Amino acid sequence: MTSHAPLRIAISTFEFAHLPGARDLLRMIIRGLKLRGGHDLYLLVDADPPAEDETWATSLATATRKLLPVSERTRQTLGHAERAVRGRLRMLTRSGLRRTMIALLGADILDGLRVLPYRGGVAGIESACRSAGIDVVLPTTYSLKIPFVSYLYDCQHKHLPQNFSTNDIKLRDRFFARLIGESQVMLVNSQHAKQDLQNFFDARDSQVIALPFTPQLDPGSLSSKPELKGKYDLPGRFFLISNQFWIHKSHETALQALRLLVDEGLDDCHIVFTGEMNDTRFPDYVPRFMSQVDEMGLRRHTTFLGYIPKRDQLEIMRSAVAVLQTTLFEGGPGGGAIYDAVAMGVRAIVSGIPINHELPTGPTLELFEPANARDLADRMRNFWRDAYRRPEDAELVARAEDALKIYSDRLYEAVERAQTCPHTQSAPARGVRISVITVVKNAAHELPETLQSVFGQGYQNFEYIVVDGGSDDGTIDIVKSYGDAIKYVCEPDEGIYDAMNKGIAIASGDVLYFLNAGDTLYDPHVFTDVVSVIGDPAYREYGLFYGNVQFIRPDGTLGRHLEYNPFPFYYYADNCQCHQVCFYRREMFERYGSYDKSFRVYGDQEFNARLVVGHDVPSFYMGRLIVRYKEGGFSEEMLISGASACEKKRIQRRYFGDTPDWFFERLKQGH
Repeated sequence: MTSHAPLRIAISTFEFAHLPGARDLLRMIIRGLKLRGGHDLYLLVDADPPAEDETWATSLATATRKLLPVSERTRQTLGHAERAVRGRLRMLTRSGLRRTMIALLGADILDGLRVLPYRGGVAGIESACRSAGIDVVLPTTYSLKIPFVSYLYDCQHKHLPQNFSTNDIKLRDRFFARLIGESQVMLVNSQHAKQDLQNFFDARDSQVIALPFTPQLDPGSLSSKPELKGKYDLPGRFFLISNQFWIHKSHETALQALRLLVDEGLDDCHIVFTGEMNDTRFPDYVPRFMSQVDEMGLRRHTTFLGYIPKRDQLEIMRSAVAVLQTTLFEGGPGGGAIYDAVAMGVRAIVSGIPINHELPTGPTLELFEPANARDLADRMRNFWRDAYRRPEDAELVARAEDALKIYSDRLYEAVERAQTCPHTQSAPARGVRISVITVVKNAAHELPETLQSVFGQGYQNFEYIVVDGGSDDGTIDIVKSYGDAIKYVCEPDEGIYDAMNKGIAIASGDVLYFLNAGDTLYDPHVFTDVVSVIGDPAYREYGLFYGNVQFIRPDGTLGRHLEYNPFPFYYYADNCQCHQVCFYRREMFERYGSYDKSFRVYGDQEFNARLVVGHDVPSFYMGRLIVRYKEGGFSEEMLISGASACEKKRIQRRYFGDTPDWFFERLKQGH
């Protein structure tokens, strides 16, 4: 760097601390920044953690309860209503947050860092950074009004479009284009990713800094702890694959290679698989893969451990003949498991996709032709038969130190550019304004997490309206604590749809969205992604935009993940989209009226049928999760009581006449 003045640098955990691979990136960035002393490093941590991170939320809640001995209801109500309690909570939460981040990232990583809590998404980050005098923030996936270094992962949707829906590709393209357009400097994990951003999105060469392949030793990984491996009853020799079971990881290539080796007499050959066994895009992939294991007669030659602690994974890796990486696409060379393998001196066999040619190949790391099971099997046989001794610890440490110095220099190059380049002084002009409407009565327990999920959105051009039916449990105190940020009505109503109509009457936005107390937006990008579609002139004719829902059981565990794939019209006769996944253009209510308040359960579905079936309003399926929907509310009580069946009949008669029920059932079965 040309300047040697001490800097205040904030490392953002927003969207990074809740995913294992992203946490590895954070650890690397922190190590790289700490290597060059003389600067003050801060860890930006959300003091109101996002609802999607159950581990984070549970850890933080536990820490806070230990520190503040009051009931959850009292903490929430007083925390919003009393300034003194708010101040105490901030002080105590900072301590609780540090403990949580130590659990997620490791005590050695946080050593020397200060925790900088924030509340309220991007706006809260900017406010906290200004108060602390922060010079630069990194890494971010959003633009800021202060100097920042953004980060983009990879362009898999360009290389493997078959793994994405058409809508997902459009949304990803818009997100990439927006962030590149708003960033003066950004980080990627490879030269290959940098070239993709230049080729597909016209990113400037000077704008994108490719971080080098930098294997780093995890503290304690050089000292063997056989008791960690002993928990898993593994064979004496084995290959290891450590990936989540995404379809693009091509685990089936390893199965085919294993079958070849067993058929050729290597009967003791074995592969251990670690990683979460789930692909949300292709939910049938893992069951299909496990069926393959049985069909190929490989059950006794394979072990599946699922997601395990990092330290356990590394101990197992130490004992592996080699780590296999059969992936068809990566954002960084080799992926996280290969970083660990190279750092610890463990051999690896890696698919020869373009990005993996950035790896340091040699006797301990070989590339095979992607998806070629024969080539993989031949290299596995050679490694299985050849004796190997890992390098001495001192050599591994020296390699890691040399690599980290180069990595650190690239990080500080990005920091310097962010400081010297002109940055965004004001948010980009955004014409689409969202009116968020929440109807509530006596929900002091549930309302805070709903509010946090909305105010934590990266897209901030919205108004929030709360319609309270006359709460007496402190709900209105929570609403008032937000000051002018929330418009509210507090008066008795004739039911949920009467209350929703009151919200419509005072809404001023271009788009209306209804979110119940207790339900939460799925992630901080919901509004950004929705507006990128609604604001596109190509979709001007559409009046209703909808996505998917993740149900949350009353005990807090994940329930069904319901995808509302593009609805044929006849679905509106039975059970169509709930209002929590729907965004409406304002003129839909102006042209076709408000909710029919005579409905108690299905007024939202009646309105959707009114639009799509009654008035031929085009609807657009966005193909992304919109909301986490808490089960067990009023609507489910009505389902149990049978009231909902009567309302379905009313909708069918109103928009489908006397068409018999069996007709709709047959249509759905054939769809």
